[in-house]
Amino acid sequence: MKSIFITQDIWEIIEDGYEKPKDADEEASWDDTKKSQYKQNKRRDHYALSIIYRSVDETILPTIMAATTAKEAWSILETKYRGSKKPESKKLIISRDVIFDEGAQWQWNENNSEVPVASIPTTSPDQGEGPNDLIYTCTSSRMIEEFKKSMMSEYEMTDLGEMKYFLGMQVKQSPGRIFLSQEKYAEDMLKKFNMRDCKPMATPMATNEKLSKNDGKEKVDASFYRSLVGSLIYLTNTRPDIVHAVSIISRFMSEPSKAHLAAAKRILRYIKGTKSHGIMYKSVIDYKLTGYTDSDWAGSIDDRRSTSGYVFQLGSKSVSWSSKKQATVALSSAEAEYISATSAACEAVWLRRILKDLQQDTEGPTTIYCDNMSAIVMTKNPVFHSRTKHIEIRHHFIRELVEKQEIELQFCKTGEKLADIFTKALLTDKFLHFRRELGVQVFQD
Repeated sequence: MKSIFITQDIWEIIEDGYEKPKDADEEASWDDTKKSQYKQNKRRDHYALSIIYRSVDETILPTIMAATTAKEAWSILETKYRGSKKPESKKLIISRDVIFDEGAQWQWNENNSEVPVASIPTTSPDQGEGPNDLIYTCTSSRMIEEFKKSMMSEYEMTDLGEMKYFLGMQVKQSPGRIFLSQEKYAEDMLKKFNMRDCKPMATPMATNEKLSKNDGKEKVDASFYRSLVGSLIYLTNTRPDIVHAVSIISRFMSEPSKAHLAAAKRILRYIKGTKSHGIMYKSVIDYKLTGYTDSDWAGSIDDRRSTSGYVFQLGSKSVSWSSKKQATVALSSAEAEYISATSAACEAVWLRRILKDLQQDTEGPTTIYCDNMSAIVMTKNPVFHSRTKHIEIRHHFIRELVEKQEIELQFCKTGEKLADIFTKALLTDKFLHFRRELGVQVFQD
């Protein structure tokens, strides 16, 4: 647990505590710098204390509830449990949100070479309980066995073998291939929303339909609609082909109409005919990271905001994707593409760091393909000052990445741009073509 505190940069506050004023008069006498430091340390201490509370089981929690600081709570735990023999049964308790926010990594040493083993709790059980499942992976099968033995000697756990099912996600593995799908989840969703016998559709969204908040149609049960959309959002974990359609219908959560519900049910009809589809990942020699970005200028009828879309592929298979309405109104198609490219560039930075953590450093800049030459020029040279001076500063982050040679934008023709499927409804032939390019398919032995 100490390692988690260190990664969160709060171990010092737990070990040493922090200076607090005796009363309000003393605090008032402090200068602004000291007051600011006190407030910052106080926030860090509250955060550390909350992690400790969430990381112990219900039998231990009462012993530290009276503690007012993280240092005090940690001292109680140290005094009570340091040096004691291991109980006959212990449960692994890990703060789930810390793992997901910051990631966790064990570093083993074998012949002076660090081998990372990643673990992720996969469920959120009742308070006080630990995670039900744990995923771990390693570059060495022998190291995996050592890790399992080490964990099982310390905690009450069972080895379930090779991963086959994970939070509604089905995993099929064969030499050099991993197939991810949510077929059972899709079947359960169709049953839940009474769509098991619906007629399948070839695409998730009609090309001639523009949804609006004020469409004049009769309103429907918002709770039912939100439940449906939420279920579809989770399905996008393995179905990038429905991401844009789901993004569109998620804009009408507060007061959905019959038109919005019909659009959501059309996605279910598409899922009905493709529920066995998923993503196939194959072992390849070239793990080059490549991105595609696109925008649909002023596509929203309600506020004329554009939609940003991007997808990144490692080798030839998709690993990250997004379709999201932009936060501001773009005054031109070039500006919309520029904003979308910046969003994609931020994702590229994150993916490059993940690859580095996995000891797969990327050589040279990551290429992102875009079909707007003006947007590409704007990332390299801010010559169009009169056209760009109004753009929010954060969107110019991409210029820094291009200058540092972390990102490189290249032109591609609109018909070849994979990101089109994330910004607009497409005709059937084009949609099926891009779906294949994304790697969405049926598992084949």
